[in-house]
Amino acid sequence: MPRVQTKKRTTVMESLIKAINGRIESEGISISELARRADVNRPFLSRILGGKTIPTVTMASKIANAVGLRLEVIEE
Repeated sequence: MPRVQTKKRTTVMESLIKAINGRIESEGISISELARRADVNRPFLSRILGGKTIPTVTMASKIANAVGLRLEVIEE
């Protein structure tokens, strides 16, 4: 599997986290509810949403799916 450069990966994840946070805010979803939907530990989810931890693509996809977003990887 191709590896993404760290800087590029960080930028992509930052954009995704921003979209997830926007969806949480617009739909009034609590962190606890999102953690339950995504089957993720609440403190870990808080660190991800706060930008303190960069999730794996798998974890990011689980969180995105829990708020109705879809994460796709497109190879060039």
